[in-house]
Amino acid sequence: MLKKWIVGSAVLLALVAGAAERPNVLFISVDDLNDWVGVFGGHPQCKTPHIDQFAEKAIGPGMVNRKRMGYNDVGWGILPGNYCRFLEQVEPGSGDVGVWHVDQSIYGRFARSFDHESGKKQLRFHLHEKFNAEEIKVRIVYLDRGQGRWSLGVSGKSGRKQMRNSNSGEWKTLEIPMPRKVLHNAELLLRYEGGNDTVFHMVEISSSSAGLKNLTAKTR
Repeated sequence: MLKKWIVGSAVLLALVAGAAERPNVLFISVDDLNDWVGVFGGHPQCKTPHIDQFAEKAIGPGMVNRKRMGYNDVGWGILPGNYCRFLEQVEPGSGDVGVWHVDQSIYGRFARSFDHESGKKQLRFHLHEKFNAEEIKVRIVYLDRGQGRWSLGVSGKSGRKQMRNSNSGEWKTLEIPMPRKVLHNAELLLRYEGGNDTVFHMVEISSSSAGLKNLTAKTR
C-alpha cells in the first residue's frame, strides 16, 4: 500500500510492506533545502535537529546528500516531469538539457538549457484547455550570460520575440502579453537562434483578465 503526504516542498513517501519478509522502508525526499541540513554542514539560519538525529540512526549508508553538479533533470528523476500546473513542458529533454547549480542564486539551483551542439534547440510548452482567460501574460526567467540569441513564439504562428543576451551575468525576466486564443491547439516555443546556449529557470503564464489575476500556470 502506498501512502503519500505532500507538505510544502517536502514529499514523503511511506512504503508499507505487504508481506512479513519484505522490509519497511521510509523514503524521504526534500527539495529546495540545498545543503543546509545540519548533518550536511548546516547554515546559521536553518536548524534541523530532528533530521540530524534521524541521520545518526539511519542504517546502511545513512543520510546521503544528493547535491549534484552538471547536467541532471529537475527532481533527480525521483518524480516524473517538471514541476508544472496547467503549463506543461512537452517531451522534456528532447530539445533541452537539465542543469544544476548554475550559480549561487535561488534561480541557479536548477534550470533548463539549450544544448545546440547536440541538436537540442527548442523548449515546447502546452497550456491546458482549462486555463480559461481571454488575456494572458508570459513571464520567462532566464540567465543573461554569454552572447546567446533566442526567441519566444507560438507554433504555427508568424512573428517571434527575438532576444539577444548581453552577458550581464544576471537573471532577468521577460514578460510578454498575448491573447489566450493564440495558444489554442498550439504550443509556446522557446527557440535557440544562435551564439551561446541560454539557461531558463522558469516559464510562467498568468491571467490578466478581470477577476482572474491570481490564476497562474507555470513550469520550471
